Amino acid sequence: MSSLLLIWLNKFRGCRKSGSFTLIEVLLAVAITGIIAGVIYSSLRGVMKTVEDARARMEISRTARGVLWSMSWEINNCIIGEYMEFVGESEGMGDADMLCLSFCSAGGGPGTEHSDVRQVEYGLSEKILYKSINGVVFAVAEKVDSLELRYFDGAEWQRDWDSEAREKLPLMVEIDIEIQGEFFSTAVSVPVAAGHIK
Repeated sequence: MSSLLLIWLNKFRGCRKSGSFTLIEVLLAVAITGIIAGVIYSSLRGVMKTVEDARARMEISRTARGVLWSMSWEINNCIIGEYMEFVGESEGMGDADMLCLSFCSAGGGPGTEHSDVRQVEYGLSEKILYKSINGVVFAVAEKVDSLELRYFDGAEWQRDWDSEAREKLPLMVEIDIEIQGEFFSTAVSVPVAAGHIK
């Protein structure tokens, strides 16, 4: 019995001298390789998630900045006159087909050469911000949680505005927008308002 054990041990030593591996060594190498691969995969997955989150935040920021810039441009160029009213409503904002803001603006918008007067309206319905130009409605931004507008009359900020009732335009308009939990805000002056103060 002991001679058989010695023969087996000698064969084992002979195998080791020839450079082969035991089953335990192979399994151990596979396990270590698996652990290293798991750590690398986990790290790469974390990096990719961070990159995706950053891209999503950049897209939200780009959308919000575009909305604020467009609204600021149009409000900055708004005009008032016969049959041209500036109306801002806060009650029920977010309800279907609810009008948030309506006014007339001169100029065709950023990057255009047209200078016609156009009726501009903004509305929020089911988290979609809509814009209407002369009755043509299209979506401006999706996943808009809220849009709040406030109007400065020279003394204090108002939540609603009706140029017909007040007989003037607001001096400034503050725009607060929330898209997917991210808040953005700006305030824009209304240059022609100074000529309509009563």
